[in-house]
Parts: sequence; structure tokens; C-alpha cells
Amino acid sequence: MYISSLYLDYISEINGIPVRVYGDRGTENSIVRDVQMALRWTDADQYQGILSFVYVSSNRNVRIESFWRSLREMCGNVWMNHFKDMSDFELLDTSDSVHLECIRYCFFPVISKDLNAVCNIWNTHRVRRNNRISCPAGKPEVLFFQPKVYGARDCKIPLVDNRELNDVEREYSQNLLYHKSS
Repeated sequence: MYISSLYLDYISEINGIPVRVYGDRGTENSIVRDVQMALRWTDADQYQGILSFVYVSSNRNVRIESFWRSLREMCGNVWMNHFKDMSDFELLDTSDSVHLECIRYCFFPVISKDLNAVCNIWNTHRVRRNNRISCPAGKPEVLFFQPKVYGARDCKIPLVDNRELNDVEREYSQNLLYHKSS
């Protein structure tokens, strides 16, 4: 599945487009940038179009880096090491599409279960106030669904019409070659 498909599914799920997206210069983020700008191109606010996506260095985005560290600690390292060991013992050839499909078939349910557990823990932990940056504190799940509880604001623009979303999905989610960022 392409990152653009995941992003568009998310937009559809929340029935809104983020006002602004921040990302580092990874390959997958250039696709998110294009989708975000396309969906926000005709909006009439201070962050419309090209201003709706901002590249930042990964060390500036401390919260997402904290999440990645937590993900690795809670389950990511276990799975990465497991598949590395399988490769080292020649039980898995990552260049063989049959091997990859077998891995997906066998491990996807249990990895999904682990990821959902991580998600639940992360979304219900308390984000502390940071005096150096203007950012609300609280539980991520509450901040997202009920931002006013913590004196924050909703940072998405409601979807009015799915036609534009469908057009962008057709343009960015089909016939793309998968490419890794280094």
C-alpha cells in the first residue's frame, strides 16, 4: 500500500484535511506534500496550497521522534530483529516476492495486534507541556477529538465534497512505483 493511499484513507476517515502538515525530506513525505498541497490548493486561509506543507528537520519534530523510539521499544525492534534473523539464517529472502507475501500472510495479524496495542498506549498517554514551544499538553486522543477540552483548536478543514479527494486519490495512489527513502 502506498503512503498516499494511507494518507487519503486517513483524511476520509476523519472527514477533514489537516490545516498544515510537517515532515522531513524523506521520499514518502514528498508524496504526502503533493497530496496535501493539491487538496488545500483552493482554500482561502493563510496556510492554503504550498503553505500547507512544511519541511522540517527530523530533530525539530521531537514528538514524532519520541513516538518512533517508543514504537521500537514496545514492539518494533522485536519484529525487525526477528526478520533480520530469518534473513541471516537464509529462511527469508527479501528479494523474493513469494517470501514477502508469505511473511505478510503469516505475520500481518500478529504485527497488527502489536501495533494496535502501541497505538492505544500512545494515544492515551499524557503529553507534557513544553515551555519552549507553543503546543497543547494532554492526551493525544482527547487533543485530537476534543481539542477544546485542553484549550486547543481543531486543526483540520472539514471535507465538503469527496470528488476532489477521489480525483487526488486517482492521481496519487495508482500506478506509482514503490521507492524507499534512504
